Amino acid sequence: MNITKVVVQPLTGNSGGRLLAFANLIIDDQYVVNGLRIYRNRNGELEVQYPSLHAPKQYKRLGHRTLYAVVPMNEAAHARIKQTVLAAYNESAGTASL
Repeated sequence: MNITKVVVQPLTGNSGGRLLAFANLIIDDQYVVNGLRIYRNRNGELEVQYPSLHAPKQYKRLGHRTLYAVVPMNEAAHARIKQTVLAAYNESAGTASL
């Protein structure tokens, strides 16, 4: 998997919460993953959350409240996506640290 491009849309003004931006990934110049969220967790660290949907009633009965549209298959894939998205966010925001 080659992450070809990351497009970051920072939120402007007072977003009223920890959500800082949305991001879209372009993978292998063939696939787009829209709707990743960049937010600051309770410890002040930046995190990336994957696109999700509210679960229909049959899933809620099974204990699932959220369905994620995209889920990395392992920790290395998650770390690579997180690092790439946060680097693009920091570049767009003009900050130097992750």
